[in-house]
Amino acid sequence: MNKKLLYFLLKLSILISNISYNILFKKRRLNIDLTKTLILFNRTDRIGDAIVTLPFFLALKNKGIKFKVLCSPYNKWVLEPFVEIEEIKDFKFSDFEFSIKSLLFNILSSIATYLKNLFIEKNKNITFVDLKGDFHLSERFKNYYQIHFKSFLLNLKYSDYVFNDFYVFGSKMQLIEKYSMIFDNLEDIEEFPKELKEYIINNHNKEIDTLINSLKDFIIIFVGNKEFRNLNIEQWKYLIENINYEGKIVVIDDPSQNYLKRLKSIIKKENVIFLEKVYDLWSLMYLAMHSKLVIGVDGGGFNFLQLPTNAFEIILYTNEKVWRPFSKNEYQIIRKDRKHIIEKSITSQNLKKYIYYIDWDYKVVYEILQEKNNDFVDKIRVDLIVEEINKILFEV
Repeated sequence: MNKKLLYFLLKLSILISNISYNILFKKRRLNIDLTKTLILFNRTDRIGDAIVTLPFFLALKNKGIKFKVLCSPYNKWVLEPFVEIEEIKDFKFSDFEFSIKSLLFNILSSIATYLKNLFIEKNKNITFVDLKGDFHLSERFKNYYQIHFKSFLLNLKYSDYVFNDFYVFGSKMQLIEKYSMIFDNLEDIEEFPKELKEYIINNHNKEIDTLINSLKDFIIIFVGNKEFRNLNIEQWKYLIENINYEGKIVVIDDPSQNYLKRLKSIIKKENVIFLEKVYDLWSLMYLAMHSKLVIGVDGGGFNFLQLPTNAFEIILYTNEKVWRPFSKNEYQIIRKDRKHIIEKSITSQNLKKYIYYIDWDYKVVYEILQEKNNDFVDKIRVDLIVEEINKILFEV
């Protein structure tokens, strides 16, 4: 599809979805007895989405709200220790594909969600909140959860609340903030929940303790991400070599990627340690808990590592307002050079979160297409990022 046409259709779908959501969320909340109704969440997607949503789920659990989360085989291990889940064993993961069909599905589902009471006769003991906008999964659970429809038109979605893909692309709010709106703005969501902290402490690989003791003072640079949504090797090299830090710089990669080996062959800085041993993400989170700062590009692995510590997130194509680290306090612009922006927030737990992004609305097209725009990536101001990181480390 032509990129300009795609961008136009995307903006149109975002506009229509936002109008629907504004009507829905400004005038309605979950007007049900939460003590008697089972809430069914669809979270059958990536591990990054699961860990980002976990503080929201734990806040609901602590309020005594009864719910279950539908998970995929890919992400069930993230949520299973904390909340009741149901695994969709035959779930087949596929990336979002933009098409006229998906556009119509998402637009009509947004409208259908708001008008459902006019057309739908459903099981009042179940409220289906679709956090992924998965049409096929919703249809599969129509009969299982006895949700019955009076109108053929509204068979597009079997949900009470749908957060579709276009909401994510166009939202002006962080993901958890938007989710909490349907529960009267939960105020007791913890950015780094105590339940998660306790689980990490009790379940990490004990070899990590030895590593932490040997490192003493250290920061983490997470270079693992998909090729299309990552810095170039030369950019990582510049960033690592120009960080002024007397402690250790621990470089971690996603085992499915090949950045670590390539960087190790070209970086000879004495205080840089390339973590070649593969640890589970809970253990790496425990490592991050003891670090001064975690640096990385927006993605699943970074979403784990940034939770327990100070973090600097480099955002490429994704919506920076949606995917920045969750903080109950506002983000403030601390540096701006034309369209290059760095923001900062201090969480309620006194963790410092920073984000860098280029203010270019068109970039979301490449997120949808899962395609790398080399010209855009080359424009990333790594020098600006390094300057700010060095200031942060000096303050720390």
